[in-house]
Amino acid sequence: MDKPRKKVFVCSPFRPLSNYPQTREAEKEDNLRRARQGCRMVSDLGCIPIAPHLYFPQFLDDGTEEERAIGIEMGLALLEKCDELWLFGNRITEGMKREITIAKELDIPISHHIPCVPMEGRMLDEFFGWRAPQQDPGYEEDDWNPNEDEEEEGLIYDGD
Repeated sequence: MDKPRKKVFVCSPFRPLSNYPQTREAEKEDNLRRARQGCRMVSDLGCIPIAPHLYFPQFLDDGTEEERAIGIEMGLALLEKCDELWLFGNRITEGMKREITIAKELDIPISHHIPCVPMEGRMLDEFFGWRAPQQDPGYEEDDWNPNEDEEEEGLIYDGD
């Protein structure tokens, strides 16, 4: 029997930042695209991507606090079954911060911090040894190490 595939929790933003309806939808689509690209990268590396924020909104309404809470609870239950958590992007939402905290409490390694740069539908980033000539719009660089216990500096917390 082949070695079991590692289960990787894909941790990336879901909710948009904008308060303007016309830009919220575009931002949400960008966030979903990043999550799909992250899943593709995890899969291409021989692991199983676990991305609750791609799956649960298919049947739960994230705009309803009760259903959002159910989705978060189910996502955290999936996180408990994962071997690693990989961060995608530089913006850390409140939901992502909670996932990171739980992963630390469960001693789940947070082994990758991957700034996302879309190009021709593929993920190109430092993980593959290539540095993008420009930064992904809407995300700021930081030097946060999720494995450090001290207060994180330089992150963008959007308070969702």
